[in-house]
Amino acid sequence: MKKISPRFSKWLLHRWKSSQRRKRTGPDNTRLLRRKKTVVYLWDGGEPTKAISIREPMAPPAHLCLESNFSETIAFIAKWRNSLSAGHKKSSALSKRHPWIVPPKKVGGMPRILGFTDFAKIEQLSTAVAMIVTAEYDRLAILADEVPPAVNIHEWSDAAFQKLFELGFFETVGLTKEVSSLQKNNGELRSMKIVSGSNATELEAATREIAKLSDFLAPSNGFSEEVSLALNSSLGEAMANVAAHAYPEGHEYIRKPVGKWWVTATADRSKGKLTVVIYDQGASIPVTYPQKDIPQAILDFITLRRVRTPRFDFENDGVYIEGAMKPGKTQTNQKDRGLGLPEMKELIDICGSGSLTIYSRGGVYRYDSQSEVKSFSHPHSVGGTLIEWVLDLDRQ
Repeated sequence: MKKISPRFSKWLLHRWKSSQRRKRTGPDNTRLLRRKKTVVYLWDGGEPTKAISIREPMAPPAHLCLESNFSETIAFIAKWRNSLSAGHKKSSALSKRHPWIVPPKKVGGMPRILGFTDFAKIEQLSTAVAMIVTAEYDRLAILADEVPPAVNIHEWSDAAFQKLFELGFFETVGLTKEVSSLQKNNGELRSMKIVSGSNATELEAATREIAKLSDFLAPSNGFSEEVSLALNSSLGEAMANVAAHAYPEGHEYIRKPVGKWWVTATADRSKGKLTVVIYDQGASIPVTYPQKDIPQAILDFITLRRVRTPRFDFENDGVYIEGAMKPGKTQTNQKDRGLGLPEMKELIDICGSGSLTIYSRGGVYRYDSQSEVKSFSHPHSVGGTLIEWVLDLDRQ
């Protein structure tokens, strides 16, 4: 056998090491960087800090919107939450003071982070997705007693930064203490910054802020008594039920919750539209609703519609949400109002226009005045329950 020269042997060894580096991946399938480190800037409310990212950035879909780009968006949300909440637990080298940062290996060196999401790639960020992002940052900040740093905020796209800024993301998660008025007035458009809480006092404050938005939309002689009463009743009941029942005792959560809900709203006076978005990271409707005293007619509907042998864990979630939307009397002859959601649906009918979309765990339910009910399920969870309620009050 011909002897391999030292130079050729060294070249083969280099090729082998390179191939092994390419094969090494992180828990979220992002390749670990070895030859070239990515220098980033971390901001946690003070002066930006230069650091090194160990992994390549996670690239989100350009359009992060559950309505226009559902499959890509919901899959990314699941992947992003895993990387943000679980990634920092996999390294014992992480700082106890800041659980997302690995201290420098030597004096004068730069700290390191395990990875980050490239917000510069986002061209569209919907209010609903911005709500989920805010809630996840808020949850982690509470559990770790430290705010996850914003990475390369100077490079964030205008679409991402503007939406998060308008909704009060930075104040909600504690990246800045400068809190301006909850109501942002932009001519004919007025938005309410995200309000979060877990008790009755905070619930009342959120309801009052939304009431101000509906007053902003009201014509000179106000809304009809029927619309005003239905609006206050359905919104109040939905919020109260979320606060009271989203986090049942004894439920085993995939991610530790903090028992909070988050809500925001926007009033567009030029179109006469009120949009309310409510989110919680609780057990979800497909989990809690089957544990209730379900009316026999609805139980028969669910039995007929659900898949006997599901292809994925959440395949019947859409059916359970649709069942929860059907008002009726329970088997004990008590009136069943679900989570206040049927009243939201009824108000759309009263107004003659609008829509109600419910994302709960892997299920999706959508109703609008112009089409039939649509419900389906997806393998990825929204991480709780998200309600997007759009009312067309222009004709009232």
